[in-house]
Amino acid sequence: MADAAQGGRTPEDARAEFAAYRQEILHRSSQQYTLLALDLTALTAIAGFVLSDNADRLLLLLLPIVSGSIGLLWYDHARNIDSLGTYILKNMQFFAGYEQRIDELEVSELRRVPMTLALLVLLVGAPISGLVVTFRDVHGSLWALWICGLVVSASCTFFLVRWMLAGLRG
Repeated sequence: MADAAQGGRTPEDARAEFAAYRQEILHRSSQQYTLLALDLTALTAIAGFVLSDNADRLLLLLLPIVSGSIGLLWYDHARNIDSLGTYILKNMQFFAGYEQRIDELEVSELRRVPMTLALLVLLVGAPISGLVVTFRDVHGSLWALWICGLVVSASCTFFLVRWMLAGLRG
């Protein structure tokens, strides 16, 4: 008790801190899946309208903006989850076993590769196809939207590939 009063940490404090970090990781993971569901909904709605000839093909210009932005938000959660796991691994040695095992699995089983490929198709491939399909129809101020979509898609691609490679390096 005297140690806690002098600023030391008790085992209960360490457990509470660990629980808070794990809860943050779970919350961010849940948010990632919500973002992916939102992106799938937007992609299918926009593509469905265009493919059914109920909307102009230029509506596809929204795909890179929506998907790329969602992809960058997804990546932000992934980086924060990685940071929290690294903090637990390096600074909370008593609880580090789980985080160490996850890191080992990601490297040995290449767990990030299929996930990143799926993310690239969903968050980059579909939006880039929207840019390609609309290229000949874009005119005037729509070029600003087209270029913005290209920049967001390229940024999303860069960060997702970087995330995958970081996982492979361990």
